[in-house]
Amino acid sequence: MFFLRLVLRVTLTSAVGMLMLIGFSIVTLAAPAEDAYKQGRDMLDKKDYKGAIVALSKAISFDPKHAAAYAYRGSAYDQLGQYQKAIEDYNTAISFDSKYAAAYYAYRGHAHDRLGQYQQAIEDYNKAISLDPKYTLAYAGRGFTYDSIGRYQEAIEDLSKAISLDPNNVAAYYDRGKSYADLGQHQNAIDDYSKAIDLYPGDKDAYASRGLSYLELRQYQKAIEDYTKAISLNPKIAKDYTGRGVAYASLGQYQKAIDDLTKAVSLDPKLAQAYFVRATTYEQLGKIDLAHRDREKAKELGYTPQQK
Repeated sequence: MFFLRLVLRVTLTSAVGMLMLIGFSIVTLAAPAEDAYKQGRDMLDKKDYKGAIVALSKAISFDPKHAAAYAYRGSAYDQLGQYQKAIEDYNTAISFDSKYAAAYYAYRGHAHDRLGQYQQAIEDYNKAISLDPKYTLAYAGRGFTYDSIGRYQEAIEDLSKAISLDPNNVAAYYDRGKSYADLGQHQNAIDDYSKAIDLYPGDKDAYASRGLSYLELRQYQKAIEDYTKAISLNPKIAKDYTGRGVAYASLGQYQKAIDDLTKAVSLDPKLAQAYFVRATTYEQLGKIDLAHRDREKAKELGYTPQQK
């Protein structure tokens, strides 16, 4: 997710990181307001979002026109998934401070995106770009939204622009890779995921997504290696075990496949694909009763073989 990915995300940077990227200076305020503002920023740095909201609200009570305090508080709401409250704070920031309006429009665009208000998100990103044609995060955010609504080529164009402005933007490479994968251009996707990994080797999502593209290209051993790395970074994602299970089954390593698929359904008992693939794997081993049980479970969960 755009602003919420580690390196914006969203990486990019986090919503907090983006605010710092803009380079807000602390407005000279009465001491109580300044102290509360600094405290709120410190809490954001420490990911204490609820505490940040309390401190920034206090700063606003001392200085009701402090745009940066509204923007930071909006960021904290954003991190907590309270997107409507974030939008309200960004609205206020925009009304009080035109100097950083491009940033505020971009942040508001992200909140609209998270609420599924895609057209409003695009309009906000458009406004941000009109105010600052070199604003990397606005292109990256709009690209992410375009991908969300299936406008993959436009997503690629925006994310390519973001990369041209910031060649070290991990999230832009990752998100462009996803758009390439959505278009079935898996080698291009792999290239972008690989670049994201080079820039940030701790990005679990990039390994898992590259593993999926390797699966699509039937490069099963490479898929296994990527899923194994993703699992080592976060062993609680059921879909990663499912992907690796598919790769093992494709190589005829059926018991390893069953072990992974069993782990997947233990983590997510409603993951229909894992039941379906385990059923086909049991069939390969001649365990027809177990295969029938899993097929029935997959069917009960609404799975069809075309799903991925």
